[in-house]
Amino acid sequence: MAECRRQVIASKHLGRSFCSLECRQSFDIHHLHFVLAGTSNQRYQHNLDGNDHCLLHCNSDDQDNAMKIRTKLQGSYTSHANHRSRGFTLIELMVAIALGLSIIAGLSVFLINNIANSRTNERVTELQINSRYALSSIRQELLHAGNLAYTSAVPSASTRSLGTFTSECLEAGATAGSFVSNIGQAVWGSNNANPFTTTCLPAANIVDSQDLLVVRRLADTSTSTPLLNTNTVYFLSTYSRGEVFRGTNTPTFNVEKPSASFPIQTYIYYVSPYTVSQAEVPAIPALYRLALDSNGAMTPQLVVSGIERFQVQYGASDTAGTTRYNDTIAGNSYLPPTGAVASEWDNVNAVRIWLLARNATPEPGFTNTATYVMGDQTYTVNDSYQRQLLTAVVRLRNRGR
Repeated sequence: MAECRRQVIASKHLGRSFCSLECRQSFDIHHLHFVLAGTSNQRYQHNLDGNDHCLLHCNSDDQDNAMKIRTKLQGSYTSHANHRSRGFTLIELMVAIALGLSIIAGLSVFLINNIANSRTNERVTELQINSRYALSSIRQELLHAGNLAYTSAVPSASTRSLGTFTSECLEAGATAGSFVSNIGQAVWGSNNANPFTTTCLPAANIVDSQDLLVVRRLADTSTSTPLLNTNTVYFLSTYSRGEVFRGTNTPTFNVEKPSASFPIQTYIYYVSPYTVSQAEVPAIPALYRLALDSNGAMTPQLVVSGIERFQVQYGASDTAGTTRYNDTIAGNSYLPPTGAVASEWDNVNAVRIWLLARNATPEPGFTNTATYVMGDQTYTVNDSYQRQLLTAVVRLRNRGR
């Protein structure tokens, strides 16, 4: 409903005037009568729809005044009606659009920042989870290293043939079966070198100049005689002694009580330059391990992705009872043909570990120029990857007795 205002101001000298406003709307005729006193100022109002059509008729004793009144009334109506019917101007529209775009731009910046912060938090969380899981996995195996079940005696030389093994990890000079059967050696390591390049761990599968860690132990659960697997390597353990055998070819002293056959578990931890395959782009380094499976083969197992560097030191007590850590210990990873002999590795009672974890993708706007000191290595970076260095010392429960 449009509002139509009529205002007539008559001078006290103008005498008496009479005006009639005739409005046509929906075929109805409405008459408004204005009586204008010459001595007063009055305001009149009539609500009209936008479709109203009005005619103004004025009579006055003074024709000049009547003409003035008619003109003023018609002008007031026309001006007010035009004001009510007009739309937005171009300037108003441009101001409204500019304000809208400003609000949208502000919200967009806020949303983009939130997404960036969320992705950063996800990368940090991923970094922490991967590094802690890797450290926990190695630590758990080290706590069980050297476990020979019932016995604490040095394993007896095997009296049974172990047969042949697929991809057994053999150093130069080692014979078939000598690595797998060396269960008496709880831990062994290679400092910044890979001695198994030609047998079980090709050079392309390991990051150059990184440590290797070998951990040996028995499974937590024994296997009853009827369930012995033909190709699995076992250790028969009694209170007085123990011996390595394979399949169902059980040593004769199994009549001693208590006695049980436990699968041998041997792991070699190392860092691979990739997670899935050599063809992946980008290549994401990962912590891997070779595991002795039920068929007597050393098979690769992914531990966790995102591990870039791996360093190990080995602690042994000196004559004063102080544990001293070394990057390397003299001795081989395999059992000599003459059987078990005394080795410095038998005196290792603790292992110190460094793990450097890295995000899978670079962080936009971030530059990492940190230097990481791990064992006998110093590693300096200059890229956009976030990293986290974890270190731990693990006491070997079953060694150093």
